[in-house]
Amino acid sequence: MAHAVRERLKVHQTLHGYAEGHRLLADSASLSAKDMRTLLTMSDISGPGARIDQSGYLTGYPLAESGVYALARTWAAPEMPRPGCVWTHTLLIDFADLATLASLGELDVLFRRPELPGYGNYTKPLSVENAQVARALTGNELKWSRKLLSALYGKPRERVIAARLEDVDADASVLAVWSQQWPRLRRGFRFCTMVAADRSSEGNVFDLQLFHPTDRGSKTRFQKAVDANSVTGVEPVWIEEATSDLANPDVFGLRSFLHAAGSDIDFGRAAFGSLCRVHRCLKEAPGSANAFRTSIDILTADFSPNQARAARMTVTKLAVLHAEALDEVAIDFILRHLGLVDMDTVRSGALRLGRAIWKNTPDQLVALRKMDGSSQIVAENTLAALSLQEIIEGLERAPALAPMLLQCRQELACEVGFWAIPGLDIAKVFAELRSDGEKARQVIGAIMVAGRVDLAGCCLSRWGARSMLEVCIEQVVSGAVPSVTLTAWIMDAAWDSMAVAEILSSGRPLPWEVLVMLARVIEADTVPNEIGDDPWVVAIHNATGQMPGDAQTFFCAYLLCRALGNRSRTPGELARFGFEPTYRAVECNLLPDDSWRALEPRLPWSMFWFERDRCPRLRAAVVDLFTDRYLAPEIFVGLVEGDELFLQLLEMAGQSWRGRKYLEMVCSVAKDHSDHPFGYRFNKVKRFLDKR
Repeated sequence: MAHAVRERLKVHQTLHGYAEGHRLLADSASLSAKDMRTLLTMSDISGPGARIDQSGYLTGYPLAESGVYALARTWAAPEMPRPGCVWTHTLLIDFADLATLASLGELDVLFRRPELPGYGNYTKPLSVENAQVARALTGNELKWSRKLLSALYGKPRERVIAARLEDVDADASVLAVWSQQWPRLRRGFRFCTMVAADRSSEGNVFDLQLFHPTDRGSKTRFQKAVDANSVTGVEPVWIEEATSDLANPDVFGLRSFLHAAGSDIDFGRAAFGSLCRVHRCLKEAPGSANAFRTSIDILTADFSPNQARAARMTVTKLAVLHAEALDEVAIDFILRHLGLVDMDTVRSGALRLGRAIWKNTPDQLVALRKMDGSSQIVAENTLAALSLQEIIEGLERAPALAPMLLQCRQELACEVGFWAIPGLDIAKVFAELRSDGEKARQVIGAIMVAGRVDLAGCCLSRWGARSMLEVCIEQVVSGAVPSVTLTAWIMDAAWDSMAVAEILSSGRPLPWEVLVMLARVIEADTVPNEIGDDPWVVAIHNATGQMPGDAQTFFCAYLLCRALGNRSRTPGELARFGFEPTYRAVECNLLPDDSWRALEPRLPWSMFWFERDRCPRLRAAVVDLFTDRYLAPEIFVGLVEGDELFLQLLEMAGQSWRGRKYLEMVCSVAKDHSDHPFGYRFNKVKRFLDKR
């Protein structure tokens, strides 16, 4: 602080005394005529009958036109021919220099009482050292000064009087009280340490006047003045703060705080108690959110918005660094005064403040992002540092902010909790997504796990069916999404038959559960097979895990249905997988009705079969498949496990000319398949034909 700098200051002076009347005897500076008249008046005795002891008394008052403060010491001049004469040595301190003095008591050593026959040298400026530490008060001086504080600042609109005490250095005590004040209050403070009458005049009211303890009539001469010695009642908390500072000048920082905080306060003594209370709160504030709130309440209630800016800055600066525990009112105060705080502090406390704002009013933090300077720093630093869980918790209270948050935190879209937030504006959210590739699959996965089946269409439009199907496969493996939910997603994605074909024919291991899900939501002939092996055949050969027990019959019937259609290029492979399990299910009357309804239109019909004769129709259908399309003989001989069923298929084939021609082809390639697991069946076919 400026007042703690050790330096030597120049102080001008005047001397007043008797020379055919009270008049100016010497001076080192020129003042305005008005100020010279004030000096003349104030340098005279402080009232008729004033009792002046050997050390004299002090008078302090401003001379506004000349920009100086007059501090005078007056002594009795009994050596002069006229009774009541006095000598007054006045120091003229520039207002700017007055603000820098840590201890105004240093000025007291400059006073010199003139000695006749000459006056001494009063025509040159004096030099005073600016001490770093003010004089501390103790004992009775401290107790008496406490009463002065109580009266001066507890009754800030009133004149204060007090009786001097014999065991108290009144001048030193008053100088200590004056030293405690901030510059603007100092230069407007008027006091006199020995009066016999009120020295106030219109527009120049004295704040403090002391009278002799034996002058019992002095009180009657001060109408409506407050007697400091008579102030009683419960003392406010700020008294302790101010008294402690008189005993330990600026040890706890009160003086420095007042020096800064009072710079733009123009209502004098009335602000002292409030500022002391604020300072007391600031000492407690780092460990107490209530103290922060109290200091804010004081500043809001006791000062207009354009005053106490330095105090507001100090509170705001400290609050920024401890904002995590503050409530909405305190945070609002910080934001309104954040421009007063230096950037280093803003950056140091940005995350604490930002987290507190986000916790209380998330939309407020987002609004700061559009501002300049400190506000923008707080918003951007916080939004970049908040954990995803913190962001999600805030968005639960303000879901409309989600699109904006995605602009700076795209990884939010990969969080399950984000998609579980009620009230998201889905159109705006999807418009902000910038995810592709692996990141896109993470987003889709999060949406799935969140149970947002309603967003399947949006995902399909944004990333396509293949990405959705790939994520469905991942979720089947992880088990994070219920099968019922996944089926709904697969149903939406399966409309793109090419994407399904690509997934099935990719050669990647696919869980049986995924294959079953696909089979349940798309028709058997939907998946194209323009080149190569049937995608379903490829998928079956690479399937992983266990086929769901309750789905095996359905799935085998589905594959048989596809084999009997006209879409597959490898129907024999499909029939080898699907025919016998389906046949056995029909044989035992265990085939689900929906599976039969899908199969039945693809089966041949004869007037010789009854409705219940499903098995012959199945045998006929699969025989027609192989004989009509001349499918690979090695597949035919291994089509079923049971020899009895195989013979039944031979019988069915032998009933037609096409069937016999096909069986002859089977026999013709027998020698090429000597290592076939069912190679012995080539001979069965030959013997069957021989019997014909």
